[in-house]
Amino acid sequence: MRASMPACTSFSVRVSMEDVASSRMSAGGSATAALVLGELAGHFPLLRPDIHLVPSPSLLTLVENDQLHACLAFKGEQKKSSLVFRELCAAPLACYCAPDHPLAGRDTLVKRDLAGSFIACSPRQIPDSIFAIQNGILASLPPGQRYFASSIESALTLVKAGLGYTLFPALPLARTDGLRCIPVTGLPAVPYGVYCQRRNDHPVLRQFLTLLAERFREK
Repeated sequence: MRASMPACTSFSVRVSMEDVASSRMSAGGSATAALVLGELAGHFPLLRPDIHLVPSPSLLTLVENDQLHACLAFKGEQKKSSLVFRELCAAPLACYCAPDHPLAGRDTLVKRDLAGSFIACSPRQIPDSIFAIQNGILASLPPGQRYFASSIESALTLVKAGLGYTLFPALPLARTDGLRCIPVTGLPAVPYGVYCQRRNDHPVLRQFLTLLAERFREK
C-alpha cells in the first residue's frame, strides 16, 4: 500500500550499505542518507519514517513498480529502462580487513600488494564491475584461499572473523564497525547514486535528491 495515514507524508527510499533513511524504505545504506532524512523532516514535518528490510535484488523492481520512490545503489545494478540513475559520487575500491590482518597497517594499497585469503561476493549481489575485479583476484589464488559469500554483509562477517579480506567501494561516512578500510589505488572507481523513475514530480523526492547532492558535494 502506498497510502499512509492522512496526516502524514508518504515517501520511500532504499540505500545499499549501512544506515538508511526514509519514510518507507529498507535498511542498509550510507550514513549520509540518514543525515539527509533529518534535514528532509525539517522541510516536511509530517514525514513519518517506516523502515523495512527488503532483499537487495528486489529493490529496483519495487522502484519500477512505484512501491519505492528511490533506491541508492551502485551503477550497473539496474536493468530497467524506465529508471534513471543520478550519480552522487565515484566510490573508490577499498580493502576491508580485520585490524590484525597483515594488510591492516597500510594507509594505501595497490593491486599487487593484495595477498592472502580473499572473500568474494555472489555476482547477483554486487555490480558486474566489482565482481570482475574480485573474480580476477580469485583466479590467482589456490582453492584453500578462496571464500565465497552470498552478500556483502556475509562477506564482512567473514572478514571480521579473520578469515581473509574483501574488496568493496568505500562510501562517504560509511561505517566499518571496527574493520580497516584501506583505499586501493589504480582500480576503477564505481559510480554511486540514486535510481528513480524518470518522472520525479513527488515534492519529497525532489527535495531528497537536492539534499543528497549537496551532502555528497561536501565530501
